[in-house]
Amino acid sequence: MNYSDTVKSSPQGQEKLKEAIKETGLTQDDFAKETNISLDTLKRVLGTKGKKNGIPASVDRFVVKNIANFLKIKPTDIVDPREWKGDKLFKYQQKFKALIDEKLRLFVGRQFVLESIENFINTYDRGYFTIVAKPGEGKSSIAAKYVHNNPDCIYYFNIRSDSQNR
Repeated sequence: MNYSDTVKSSPQGQEKLKEAIKETGLTQDDFAKETNISLDTLKRVLGTKGKKNGIPASVDRFVVKNIANFLKIKPTDIVDPREWKGDKLFKYQQKFKALIDEKLRLFVGRQFVLESIENFINTYDRGYFTIVAKPGEGKSSIAAKYVHNNPDCIYYFNIRSDSQNR
């Protein structure tokens, strides 16, 4: 699979989406209007229209983003993270899995920091933020926790004390 402008919903994503739509109390038609997509497109995301040989039809990436934003969920709750990111990026991220798991092993608390990061990302559509603290105070662990909670996040770890970048 290549990174493209179209994606397919996963079976788990379809079920989660069906439940989320029920929770809104909207009909499918009203939900489609609220998210600025057609009813046919919503049915393709739900997997009830356009299936060929059991494979759901592709939809434009912005459709999934509109739905996810409206429901306050992540696009990767609807689409498999591997498909959302593309295989090449997904493979690179798998190389960091051991580092992230290591940093999360003893992670506790600091929810307010994660909320501040999320607030920054939701407020600004571009830019950088830096986590500054003394060695051993959990900067990498905070970043690893954020990445773990947000699988659609693109990240880079710069670990200078080891004289290597990961």
